[in-house]
Amino acid sequence: MLTLLKVQPLLKQPLTASLKTAARTVAIQAAIFLCGLVAVELALRLFFPLPPHGGEYRDANGNAARIARDADTLEPGLDVRHIASEFAARIRTDERGYRKMSRESTEPQFLFIGDSFTFGHGVPDDEVFSEVFCSKRGTACLNLGRSGTNTFDQVRLLRYGIDKYQLRPRTVVLTMLTACWLGVAGNDLGDNLTFYRSVKRSDSGDGPIRPARASLGPSLTDTLRTLQSWLGGFEITKRAMTVASSGLKAGVYACSEPGEIDAAASATSAALGELAQLAERYGFQVKVVVIHPFQDLVGGFRTSEVAVSQALPRGFGCIQTGSKFRTEHYFPYDGHFNASGHANLASILDATIDDAPNSCTSAQ
Repeated sequence: MLTLLKVQPLLKQPLTASLKTAARTVAIQAAIFLCGLVAVELALRLFFPLPPHGGEYRDANGNAARIARDADTLEPGLDVRHIASEFAARIRTDERGYRKMSRESTEPQFLFIGDSFTFGHGVPDDEVFSEVFCSKRGTACLNLGRSGTNTFDQVRLLRYGIDKYQLRPRTVVLTMLTACWLGVAGNDLGDNLTFYRSVKRSDSGDGPIRPARASLGPSLTDTLRTLQSWLGGFEITKRAMTVASSGLKAGVYACSEPGEIDAAASATSAALGELAQLAERYGFQVKVVVIHPFQDLVGGFRTSEVAVSQALPRGFGCIQTGSKFRTEHYFPYDGHFNASGHANLASILDATIDDAPNSCTSAQ
């Protein structure tokens, strides 16, 4: 027994020494790895920096350019490049501050309103779906698309153009980005609900309320956006996120609660009601085009199409596109349509816009 007790301390000593050696080795390797990452990060920042997520606008001299004149129009006569890791697109505006088209008129056959998808985020002038569609038909058009807007904003921009420039379109084409997860960035359903609730609460004097959230939890959307913004500040992670972002976004995707989607449909109905009043007053038709983020293509698009159909005023035509798009029609990291996505949408419009039904839920 005594002999065994004497042996145990002898066994502990070499074991403890081995652990210390292993820990020291791991620490040294970790330090070398971190130093290597810092060196790579600095080299990328100095010699091969990528633009920020969403891109940036640069003039002919390479200087940062501001494209917004005010809340209603962009700077007239712009000629800049929209640069990001996935694209470098020439962006021009006409004398009114709208995205330039090859054939324009104050009495266009088609006038397009919508957000960044309608504006043509990340693609040059001649590849925007409205330009492709109108060039094929040989008709005059206008593109009033404006990034970062909801449907209420887009109706306001149309009203401004009607009053300021006496625009008299024959057909207004409203393109709505919709998703069954209301927290998706740029989702018109979610943005309309947030705006509508804020206005209603503001009118009641109770102050703004918390925006609608998806069923994944009240803070997940903000957490993901904050994480993307923080990681997007590093050159190494920019490149990794460019590759992995599509799968990550799809992996955390889930539809919002039915009650919230119904509320979003009601808010959207209010926005479309304002557009219907303009249509009646100025005698133009309205066609609503329902598009989706790539995460919605696996089936969630049917839920958001139903929501838009519930909000659709009588007399509006609706064009659903969910089953006609694939993930290769989008920039994987940025999430907007690429050139093939715009070409696909132009083809869909050409085939359906003349006979668009008053429903977004017909068989596809």
